[in-house]
Amino acid sequence: MAVDGFARGSGFAAITWNISLGGAFIETPYRFTPDEEIFLLFIPRPYQQDPIKVASNIVWNGQGGFGVAFQETPDRLATMVESFA
Repeated sequence: MAVDGFARGSGFAAITWNISLGGAFIETPYRFTPDEEIFLLFIPRPYQQDPIKVASNIVWNGQGGFGVAFQETPDRLATMVESFA
């Protein structure tokens, strides 16, 4: 799934293949400080739907990306995640 991220006054593009109701692994070369707040825009398919904005905190950095915990899981994101199961 395509993801746009925003932190430190800048934006970045990323993808995720690993998402749950509580958080996600964001695949990108960018790194952030643990506990740092970032905003993610999940871009659902079909692309005609509005992106889903989620406030998140960095939990860890790893090879190829970082893990986030969602501060809150919007209903639209929860529905989308549950449809993957």
